[in-house]
Amino acid sequence: MIEISQLKLSKLENFNIIHYHSSSVPLFPLITQSIISKPSIFHDYGIVPLKFIGNLRNIVFSLVTERLNRCFLSTFSSVVTINNFLANELKKYHPKEVKVVPGGVEHGMFHPLECSEVDKYRYGEPQLLYVGSYTYHKNVDFLIECLPVLLKKWPHLKLVIVGHGDPIRKNYLLTKANCLNVHYALKLIENVDTYRLSLLYNASDVFITASYWEGFCLPIIEAMACGKPVIARDSFATGEHVKKSGGGELFVKNSWEVLLALDRILANYKQYSINALRYANNFSWDKSAKLIRSIYISILQNE
Repeated sequence: MIEISQLKLSKLENFNIIHYHSSSVPLFPLITQSIISKPSIFHDYGIVPLKFIGNLRNIVFSLVTERLNRCFLSTFSSVVTINNFLANELKKYHPKEVKVVPGGVEHGMFHPLECSEVDKYRYGEPQLLYVGSYTYHKNVDFLIECLPVLLKKWPHLKLVIVGHGDPIRKNYLLTKANCLNVHYALKLIENVDTYRLSLLYNASDVFITASYWEGFCLPIIEAMACGKPVIARDSFATGEHVKKSGGGELFVKNSWEVLLALDRILANYKQYSINALRYANNFSWDKSAKLIRSIYISILQNE
């Protein structure tokens, strides 16, 4: 696959298919398609619903992106997305079949570990782990708001956040923890490489996310690949993963639901862990690559 954003259009000759991704500038696929007569794939990762976007700039960008992408989907040879929910949404705009190619996990890196290094990343009992950005729709502040309730039952509980993103949001989260007097139960870590991330998954008891919206949520699959059960909000991809796997519990709106979810998991931890690990084995980058390859072959055979 050619990274066309880094090349001049006049030099794009020796290729068979253009594979666009929805993170591209929305107008770019439309412009290049009008200049280059080649089969094309549009790979959609979903757009965060407007009610879950935290500022005006992102709302405007999301509106423009959604309108352009949806209006012109029918011009592509094939449309690909990452889960069944998004596929059903895209079928409204694309007359042909929408292919589902889920994300994968690197099982050589993310798998159950038993070594002394894991113990270095054990900060509490039990230990909850969130991995992701501080973006508004990720709703990380809700996890901190749960701590006063959780700490009443588990005084030594620790919430570990492996985060990245807007420093203003980060400072907001730290301020909230201080205001709720739960700062001692929060461990915030940034700039983590893949190996260290694997150790953090393995050192934790449960992966937790309160995200309002996820197209796929790769950290859930990585955590499950390490044998870790999941607590997640019942919405979009997170709800789909937990319901299909039996490897976790879902909540809808409040911290008491999270407490009950954690209590159920810890009471039957082994079975949740087995279910999580089994489900994660369905995902690999090799499988994803083979699915993409089959789509390429199908397009070329029909040209």
